[in-house]
Amino acid sequence: LKESEIIEMNEDIFISYYSRINEKPEDFVGRTIKLKGFVFKEGDFAENQLVLSRYFITHCVADASIVGFLTEFKGANQLQQDSWLEIEGVLAVGNYDGYEMPIIKVTKWKEISEPNEPYIFPIQTQVE
Repeated sequence: LKESEIIEMNEDIFISYYSRINEKPEDFVGRTIKLKGFVFKEGDFAENQLVLSRYFITHCVADASIVGFLTEFKGANQLQQDSWLEIEGVLAVGNYDGYEMPIIKVTKWKEISEPNEPYIFPIQTQVE
């Protein structure tokens, strides 16, 4: 994670990378990141904001929770809730609702079909 030129949020390492980036977002400012997920919007988001999300399952579908990154880009307001995207962008640190968090400043995006396996699961890999 620390040495890769581009952070690729593949399903097999998604939650480990996600956790590490959220722990210390300032360590990743300026890094390029790529990921796929579905659109999730809150009512108080700015026009250019959405969360690119995945369902994280620890035991079974009943315990699924949404994890994702706040993203910012022109045209975000045109996208439908639950549509799937593949994005590339640059990590920054921002503030939402009083919390400091990583924000992806999207540079490229495209709509995609929902993957065959839309869920992510925990893995036993330590990220350094």
